Amino acid sequence: MPTIQIAIDGIYLTIPVPCEQRARLYENYLKSAAVQLIEYLGLKSVEQKLVIQQAIEDIEILSFLARKLDYFVLLIAENEISEKRKVDKRWNWTQVNSYDYGEARELLKQYYDEELIPQGKQHEVLQKYFKLARDNVIANIIKAMDRALEHFENLQLYFLGNDRSELRLNKIYFVDSDPHKGGQQVLILEFHDAQDESYAKKLCTNLQMLNQILF
Repeated sequence: MPTIQIAIDGIYLTIPVPCEQRARLYENYLKSAAVQLIEYLGLKSVEQKLVIQQAIEDIEILSFLARKLDYFVLLIAENEISEKRKVDKRWNWTQVNSYDYGEARELLKQYYDEELIPQGKQHEVLQKYFKLARDNVIANIIKAMDRALEHFENLQLYFLGNDRSELRLNKIYFVDSDPHKGGQQVLILEFHDAQDESYAKKLCTNLQMLNQILF
C-alpha cells in the first residue's frame, strides 16, 4: 500500500494511504488528527497513559481515517467526472469507487496530476466532508477511551479476575458499519495482560453499551 509521511514536532509518521496523489488533498487532516490524539494522551495521568498509550499511538488509526477521507475524494471525483463524460469520451468508464481500479485508477492519477485539486464549490464540499469525518473518528476514540478509563478497575476484574496482572489496551479496531447518531461507529477494543503478551481478549462496544456489557 502507498504511504505518506507527516511531521509532528520533528517526528515523522509514515501512514498507509489508498493513493499518494489523493492523500495530498487531506494530509493536513491526518496531521491535525494525530495532534489531537497526542494532546489527549498528554492530559492523562501516568497510570492512565500506561493503559491506553499503545492503542492511541497505533498508526492504523490514521490509516483508517485516510481510507475514510479517500472515499470522499473519489465521491467528489465521480461527480466531476460525470460532468466531463458529457463533453469528453475519455471519461466514459465504469463507476469510480474504492474497489474499482484499472483504467479508472490511471485516469484518476492523471486527473489529479493535471488539475491538482477540486476548485470552487466542489472544494468547499470536500473540506466539509474531511472535517466531519476527522472530527467523528477522533470523538469516537476519545469517548471510548474515557469510558474505558472510567471503568478500568471493573474491566481489569472482568478480564483478569483477582490476580495481580496488569490490563492494557492493545489495539482499537474499526468496524466498517453505518454511523449511528452523532457519527458514532462500532469499535473493537483489544486488551492484553501486560505481564503475559500471549494473553488477549476482545470487547466489542458501540461506545454507549460498555456499562451494559460489563455490569
